[in-house]
Amino acid sequence: MMAGFESRRAVFYPPGDLAAGWCVDRVKQLLGNEGQFTPTNVNDAIEIHQCKLIIDAHPYFFEGAEIDGLRRSVNRLLPQACRIIGKAIAESDIEAVYEMVEDQYHRRFWDLVAYAGSWKKANADDVLSLLRRHPDCLRYVMGIAPMVEMFDEAVLDFLFESTWLAAELIISAYGMEGSSSSAVFLPPSITSSLIDRLMLDYLVSARANLNYVRVLANWPAIARCHYNPSTEVLVSARRRAEELNSSIFAQGVGFRYSVGAEFSPNQKACKNIVVNGEDFTTVFGTEWLMNYLDYATILNNFIYVFDFVSMDCMMSIPAHIHDAASLIERLTPRVIDAYPASIRFELCQSQALVAIAGYEACLEASGQRIEDALEFAYNDYLESELGVRGFSVSLPAKGASYLDKCKSIGPEIERVLKAFAIYVEKGEVDEAFFPHMEVKGFDAIPSLIENKYVIPGPSFEGRAMLPFSDQSVLSFPCSQTDKHMSFFERMKTGMSKRCDFDEGCRGLIDQLIGDGLTEITADGTLKPTNKTRLLKKLWDEGALALYRKSGACKDLVEEMSSEGLVSRYCRLFAPDEADYCNYMYNNAKFSNPLALRNKYDHANSAVRDPNSDEYRFDYYRLLTLLVCITLKIVDDLSCALGKGGVEDFVDWPWIDEGLANAAERLLSI
Repeated sequence: MMAGFESRRAVFYPPGDLAAGWCVDRVKQLLGNEGQFTPTNVNDAIEIHQCKLIIDAHPYFFEGAEIDGLRRSVNRLLPQACRIIGKAIAESDIEAVYEMVEDQYHRRFWDLVAYAGSWKKANADDVLSLLRRHPDCLRYVMGIAPMVEMFDEAVLDFLFESTWLAAELIISAYGMEGSSSSAVFLPPSITSSLIDRLMLDYLVSARANLNYVRVLANWPAIARCHYNPSTEVLVSARRRAEELNSSIFAQGVGFRYSVGAEFSPNQKACKNIVVNGEDFTTVFGTEWLMNYLDYATILNNFIYVFDFVSMDCMMSIPAHIHDAASLIERLTPRVIDAYPASIRFELCQSQALVAIAGYEACLEASGQRIEDALEFAYNDYLESELGVRGFSVSLPAKGASYLDKCKSIGPEIERVLKAFAIYVEKGEVDEAFFPHMEVKGFDAIPSLIENKYVIPGPSFEGRAMLPFSDQSVLSFPCSQTDKHMSFFERMKTGMSKRCDFDEGCRGLIDQLIGDGLTEITADGTLKPTNKTRLLKKLWDEGALALYRKSGACKDLVEEMSSEGLVSRYCRLFAPDEADYCNYMYNNAKFSNPLALRNKYDHANSAVRDPNSDEYRFDYYRLLTLLVCITLKIVDDLSCALGKGGVEDFVDWPWIDEGLANAAERLLSI
């Protein structure tokens, strides 16, 4: 029979937790007057230890002279607390002592056991009995390294008695990002082969959880020092993940959406979006696409029609850290070092894939190819228009299989990156440097443009959470029930006033006003400032192309840079763009990469059909990547050299009327 919950007890919360100061009065009550309180039982002992943690971590909650007295009191009482818990475990068994602990102290009990070394008073049979009766204690027992070492056999026996619990603990402790603030130590006698056996038992069990199985299937390299799964485990995990994923959707509990592309001769405008439930179809007008077939226009269409990059030459596909809502992000287990793919990213990636495949089919019907336009850019345009010699590319021929195309396009991507990096460093593309140039990551490719991007600075996240996060206290004023994702979105309506918020929130609003992130009109209406709008752009997109901004914007960036809100960044790719390219191309950075270059550099599977959908889609992914890289390189060279660019625009309807409504739906996902 477990003890109940005692709300008056002091509980330690770490810095940054909003409850950190909750128990300050209780600490003063217990330890004031030079510590008149005397601990008499296990729960009292735990509370004394909690008071010490509070005082050590949060001295700012106490006045200067007061803190000295509290420290003297807790230092006098703590040895008594340690003796109490040690004696209790020695005279009884650890299971019986644990069952005396009040609900709020179940986890904190282990903090004191570790601090006092009280686990030394237990015996192996009692520890095994405790784990069998209270399996939730496994994580805390395995969080005390010397205890695991002392009770090696008992812990190992329990791991194989509860394989699902053991497997999920090992997976979460070593493979999941931010799964626990405390370390987990494996028994000294356990080996990778024993853990393999445990994992295989887990994978075939009915309790296998898709979230954990996915992590195991994409086991991060950084975790292999703790556990290095066998090939059999990795293959079994991937297959089991596919089974579990299919079963979830078969039960009708998944979220289904689709994107598509249609190339219509009946639409005058370049593009439109048709929304049918959760299905989004982009309609491209073929009259424009088929009338203008010169190579420059073909490539420009990936900016102005297909949106592979924006008019500021920022890639539109890459994932960004704030893509997902905070709650979804919190509830979604993520593999350590995994690429942060989101629903928005998957939509953009899929849309680009169907668009480039459809456009290629349209062009081939007219005797043109995207590959020919790319070869023109490197083999002709850069020299004839920009005066830059030495770039070259040789892309797959029309009749080649998709497998052969995948094999040959990867080295061409590396070739253009090497040429650009050499040009930035040497001022010319010197072929003698090619064998000595290594492209380790896309984030290392330099730029010709000084201070090319603005990215979040060291104080950005702390300052931006309040106006932009959907979990900010300012997103939910007490007097309004309408739904807005953030305080910034609420301000944009022009209907939010300071008086709508309670007194505590008004102080935060005043802080934003003082920081220049909010302004207030004469009638109390709250409005975003230009500074806020620029920061919101960074919050959403991760970077801004500073070299394309006005002087006023650059002055604002200078001001925010001095505050640590933003930093300047000079590379060919913005950080999120480089991450996307690394995810697509190689396995150097992420634990879950597509790594298409690596995939086709090695024999990763048997070949049954060299034109299968797998190879076809992979080729269009690589072609999409090369198109984006090409547009970035041409833009960097053009802006740095002051040459090139679009000279004439054709008077042609760009978007259909329905596009704005569809865009609003897409942004709400």
